[in-house]
Parts: sequence; structure tokens; C-alpha cells
Amino acid sequence: MWGTFCRREAFLGTPGNLTQRTNEGGTKFWVHRYSDAVGRRHETYLGTNDDRAVLARLESLRKRIEEATVDRKTYSTLASLHNHGLFRAGAVLIGSHAFGTLLNGLGAKTVPYATEEADIARSEALALPELPAFIDMLRETGIGFFEVPALNRRQHPTSFKEGGRSRLKVDLLLAPMPPRVSNAM
Repeated sequence: MWGTFCRREAFLGTPGNLTQRTNEGGTKFWVHRYSDAVGRRHETYLGTNDDRAVLARLESLRKRIEEATVDRKTYSTLASLHNHGLFRAGAVLIGSHAFGTLLNGLGAKTVPYATEEADIARSEALALPELPAFIDMLRETGIGFFEVPALNRRQHPTSFKEGGRSRLKVDLLLAPMPPRVSNAM
């Protein structure tokens, strides 16, 4: 199941809900209603009620909506990075949000944590062709992220924060990975 989750696109906002509507001609159809990371409402047409393929996709979408549990800004931020392939390229979510993901995957519940910081680790620079700048991937969510200048002005920023009084922050950390252990004897 985890492999399937990693290959599909993630929501770029709240998981939302599925709503059935009827047009002027009496045709019933489905829409996915959700809010983006900054609270703007969106509605995506999914298809008519008499299309079996649409009904099958609705079931899958319902399950995905039920599984999503993180606050909308953090989720949107991580979803944008996921959709751009950062995690497939070797980036790893670490910290409290990674812990929450593990608990969610195990079906365990715990006291909610209130961190608004997402830590992304990588063992080396991520060279991904045709990928927008990291800040642009973050801004794709609609959140007004800005770069926090590095202490050494010659280095690229690795910390990004939402403007204003928000505590939402994304840190791109360089973390050495342990050497791989060989099973060969």
C-alpha cells in the first residue's frame, strides 16, 4: 500500500469532500470540493453519476480523503514537494511530521502535536532536471513563503518561512546517511 501512495499525486489543500450535483438538464454529476492551503475554495468536476469508471474512482478518492489527517498548510506544502518528485529523488521527511506519518500508517492515535515546521533531509544536493526552484515548489501551494537568508550569505538559503506571524517553516537539511550494510559474507 505504501508504494501505491508514493506514486499517486497528493492533495494540494484540504482533502475536502465529494458532492453530488444535478445540472439544469437533470444529469447528476460528482465534484470534489476542497480548500487550498490559504483557505480558497475550489471545486473539481469528476464526472457523471452514470459512468462506472467515475464511480470506481470516487471510491478510491473517498478512501484517500479519509486517510488525510495533517493540517492543510503543512499537508499542501508536503504534497507539492511530493508531486514534484523530491521524495522519489532521495529527500526524506524527518521530525515530528515523519513520526505522525508512521503512527498514521500503523493506525495508532496519540496526543496531537502542534509543530508547524516541516523538516526535509537529503544526503546530498538533489539534482533534478526540469524542476522549479525549491521556493517555487513551496509557493505553488498559494502560501506566501520567503527564503530565510543563510548565515553565510554566499550559501543558498535552506530555510523557508511563511510571511507574517505564521510559524509555518520548512527546513531543507543536509544529513549524512549511514553506510549501507551488505548482506554478502
